[in-house]
Amino acid sequence: LSKCDLVTSLVGEFPELQGITGKYLAQNDKEDQDICLAIEEHYQPRFAGDQLPESEIGQIVALADKLDTLAGIFGIGQQPGGAKDPFALRRAALGVVRILVEKKIPLSISELVEAAYSVQPENIEKTQTDLINFILERAKGYFVDHGHTITAIDSVLQPAGADTTLYTLPD
Repeated sequence: LSKCDLVTSLVGEFPELQGITGKYLAQNDKEDQDICLAIEEHYQPRFAGDQLPESEIGQIVALADKLDTLAGIFGIGQQPGGAKDPFALRRAALGVVRILVEKKIPLSISELVEAAYSVQPENIEKTQTDLINFILERAKGYFVDHGHTITAIDSVLQPAGADTTLYTLPD
């Protein structure tokens, strides 16, 4: 349901209306308003500095969608390299980081990645550690951008396999 608008010619012509169109389609079908809002919000953040999903359902669906994309693309060996990121995986990973940190959601990156891989096809390459480290690198950049030192960041960000719950660093 969250992706029903992708097959419309409106979203095909105006991709920036993803989610917005879906919300109105769901409202037209008399879906619960919480579901309609989550359909709109789950694409957030769309770009650096964009607003985050406000509703809990929107946050959950946004996390699930971004993590599913990351696990699927990493699983087929299409990790971004250098300046190339054709699937916007850096943006998806930063979206995961921002939602977890700014919405104060105490979930472990490792556990989220494990859950994302658990619903991938059986033959998908297992690159969970690479994906965890990729997300943690985005977290490091996020905290640097928010004025924290590398020493402070490294002291709280654990290597893959350890507790990878993200918390806000004190100012």
